[in-house]
Amino acid sequence: MNKVLFSCVVDSQPKFRWQCNIYINTLLKLAGVNPEDIYIHVIDPDPSFLSHLTGFGVNIVSVQRWGEGKYCNKFVQFETDALCDAHFVFLCDCDLAFVDDIRSLPLLYPDRILAKTVDAENPPLPILEEIFDRYGLRKPPVVNTCVGKSYETNCNGGFLGIPGSQFKKFGQIWGVYATKLLKDETILSKLGKWSHHVDQISFCMALTEPNFTFQSIDTKYNTPTHQQNFLPQIIQQLDGKQPSILHYHSNLNQVGLLAFVGIPNIDASVSKVNKVLKSCFDNMLFWDFRYSNNPELGSGVGSRGDTLELKRKMLKLSAVERFASVLDVGCGDGEVLAFLNLSEYVGIDLSREALELSKQKRPNGKYYHFSEKNNVSSADVVICLDVLIHQSKYDDYKDLINYLVEKTDKRLIVSGYNSETALDSSYMCYYFEDLKKSLDDSGAFVQVFTLAKYRNLEVLVADKAIDVLGVDNNHNDIGQLVLREHLASHPLPEQFLQSVAVSRGSFGWFTKHYPRAFEYPWILEKLGEDLKSKVIADFGAGISPLPLMLSMNGAKVFTVDYGKPVLLKDVFQKNEWGFFDYSQIDAAISSINARLSDETLPMSSLDAWFSVSVIEHTPATERRKILNVMSRTLKNNGDILLTVDLKRGTNFLWNYNAGQEVEPFDIHGTLDDLLNELGGVGFFDINVEILPMPEAERVDIAFISAKCTKTKMAVHNLVVLQKPNFISILFRRLVNFRDSLVLRRSGLLDVNWYLQQNQDIAESGCKPYKHYVSCGWREKRLPSQDFNPEWYIKSHDDDVVTSTRCPLVKYIDSIDYNNIVPWQVLKLMRPLNFSSMYELGNKKNNGVPYSVFYKRKGIDYTSIDLNGLDGALALDLNEHVDLPARELVANIGTSEHVRDQKILFQNIHNLSSSRMVHWVPLALKHPEHGYWGYDEDFFTELAKLNNYIVEKLYIEKSFKSWHLVCCAFKKRVAGSVFKWDKRLHITLNVNGSGGISYK
Repeated sequence: MNKVLFSCVVDSQPKFRWQCNIYINTLLKLAGVNPEDIYIHVIDPDPSFLSHLTGFGVNIVSVQRWGEGKYCNKFVQFETDALCDAHFVFLCDCDLAFVDDIRSLPLLYPDRILAKTVDAENPPLPILEEIFDRYGLRKPPVVNTCVGKSYETNCNGGFLGIPGSQFKKFGQIWGVYATKLLKDETILSKLGKWSHHVDQISFCMALTEPNFTFQSIDTKYNTPTHQQNFLPQIIQQLDGKQPSILHYHSNLNQVGLLAFVGIPNIDASVSKVNKVLKSCFDNMLFWDFRYSNNPELGSGVGSRGDTLELKRKMLKLSAVERFASVLDVGCGDGEVLAFLNLSEYVGIDLSREALELSKQKRPNGKYYHFSEKNNVSSADVVICLDVLIHQSKYDDYKDLINYLVEKTDKRLIVSGYNSETALDSSYMCYYFEDLKKSLDDSGAFVQVFTLAKYRNLEVLVADKAIDVLGVDNNHNDIGQLVLREHLASHPLPEQFLQSVAVSRGSFGWFTKHYPRAFEYPWILEKLGEDLKSKVIADFGAGISPLPLMLSMNGAKVFTVDYGKPVLLKDVFQKNEWGFFDYSQIDAAISSINARLSDETLPMSSLDAWFSVSVIEHTPATERRKILNVMSRTLKNNGDILLTVDLKRGTNFLWNYNAGQEVEPFDIHGTLDDLLNELGGVGFFDINVEILPMPEAERVDIAFISAKCTKTKMAVHNLVVLQKPNFISILFRRLVNFRDSLVLRRSGLLDVNWYLQQNQDIAESGCKPYKHYVSCGWREKRLPSQDFNPEWYIKSHDDDVVTSTRCPLVKYIDSIDYNNIVPWQVLKLMRPLNFSSMYELGNKKNNGVPYSVFYKRKGIDYTSIDLNGLDGALALDLNEHVDLPARELVANIGTSEHVRDQKILFQNIHNLSSSRMVHWVPLALKHPEHGYWGYDEDFFTELAKLNNYIVEKLYIEKSFKSWHLVCCAFKKRVAGSVFKWDKRLHITLNVNGSGGISYK
């Protein structure tokens, strides 16, 4: 009978469950309350949360919402008989954290109802007075609050104390007043934004009844930390005392701990609470809370910003898109894998909130809560990033390792720590043993190697076979036998395996050219792993994994090669020679198909140059020019890394290129000549190592590293400036030539519009791309209706203003190609495995045509738009279009502007050889946009009529303020006859905008 009990009500939202976790832990560990004295009333319980509560040993009471559940769920506690039998009961909000044992408080004020008067006049005093007058109640004393005045008994409802002898009776009376207020439309209208204070107003009204005595308690027993505007008054009320109860509301930091307020005595209590929370971290509750309250943060710094970019690149390079099935353990909100084309995807996560977010990004995937993980089948590749580090118990860590091993059919990609010194300072991270040891000890993998590193974590790739990608039959590949021979004694095995994995994943082979097995790893070792903000150029890149790996590790990479272009779709059947535009795989890499000159890259702009067995294949005079350019384009103390073929057993530079002798050895020179040439153009600290090759090879390899200094360059620069003026004119022509190619590829010069607006150019016969980069922009001519070079120059920094290069080309260089097409559109169109397409309407995003994105993917792209702009075919979709079919037709917000719907959809049918995607406004949601609105039934019936496979059909609401019907069809039979029927219902927008030219 002398029991002091603590009770709260927990609603179903993750925020309240995380707060309840804080509430229980601080009651048990700081307030010294026994678990049997704590009552948790749970609304809409789920098994996992109930299991969590059961682990504390507290009393769990499943309840329904009180009435309509508006503002007054506290009243369900008065139905719990055990509370009626207590000596005293504290009714609490979940957003309380207890710092001290406060169970002696009822002894100080026997038989009194305890609460703290509000800190602010919520609601204003005149409204309270009107309510009390309306119900004929005695008005309580008026007191000062932190902000304004209020009744003394108008109390904060977060912490209320009621004697057990009065508990049942007071609850009944309180409930009666609450019910009256909730039914009183006049009062609710008067309250307006203060309507949610009905419970505290009715509490105040109940205290006017006889036999109830009220006592206002000290601020230390209900200290708010969420309001800065009355914090000075709170400090004054505390008078230096540390709070015993913190009422933090939503004032939590990003990792779920109580936020500090900058006041020593309050922060001392916050520190005590946070110490307890750090010792009892709960993964499930936290991540549900995090993804529900702060979805923009994802799982933290590991899933946003530079680390997110690294992960995306790493997974693409590790060939996850080439596996038939993917299991993502700890998928989070799906942001990491959102832009990858995956065949069969399954996501698992502890957080149901995260799973819902992930479903939005990849609706065709399958998703399971972690408690259901044993129902999931194994997969070719299993991904588990930043999950093992959050396991707080060794047994949980080992169980997860065993699960990952069991579910992996071919390749596991997993991150973790390699030592305790790498452990993150965050309270939610743990270390038990080196992750590589854990995987090796499983005995399931034939090779385990580090692919990437970030934030003290290693990402390991563990393969259950040497050739998980099935490249052994590729005639260009190194082959498994040679691979095993290298691994047996390789000086840099990690870098070698990284190179092999990325090359095979990206190109389908790792070159069989023997020296590359040592050259690539040496370059990687020399450049290091943390390359953020570094600018690196590769001379004679060919087709190599190095640019992709360096970009993954944070570098801005340029490749320079004048070889014959090789497309991504052809690379599987090629070897390492030729010009490859790496932006086909990684849009951040800039690839230049030209000879190296002073105009190729800005002076003093690079942190490093490297070249793998290229420079010795050029004539000696050309080689010296190349070294000169490399020196001039490097920053002071920049690095140069060269691997050079030497004639086997000699000091002669290899003098063959593509099987043809470049020049005699006596002209071509020796390694000593090359080193002297390096010194002559400003390189110092030159180091050389020579690696003899096997007898079967015709060459040995020299590895050269050096630093660049600018102090010796002054005289050389002066000589260049004294050369005849035609040299600079030639450079300008080379730059203009390159820029015109860049402009042509981008599609951002609207050729038809440009010629229409500039008749003099049209009549002269001058090529528009060449004209615009050489003089058009200087003459203030516009390249299209969407780009103004004068505005661009004025709104950018000095390097644009002072540059002599075309501002449109500068703009193209700055484009983030991955964000041109909205992710919602890409979600509909995936998988992006088509090679040709038509787009209805020349779509743009911030002035950049979607065509730029598709063309960079190597897709044969054509748009159809009556306006004929941006290279579109000026065809009327109200009439039959006679063009060869392509794999995909994209109708992204165009069909609603076409009057004749039958002909429009017949055109789409005939233009597609395989797939069709539609992104159109939902009927009745946008009645002023276009002629027509659509619903899901229309596309379902259209599919039945034409025997289409419905790949996707859903309503998209996340794109701005639109409600869109999104549908993806696939033809069962190519070349089938189109069918239309009156049953196909489309809503006519009577006042719609009609057939506008949709750009």
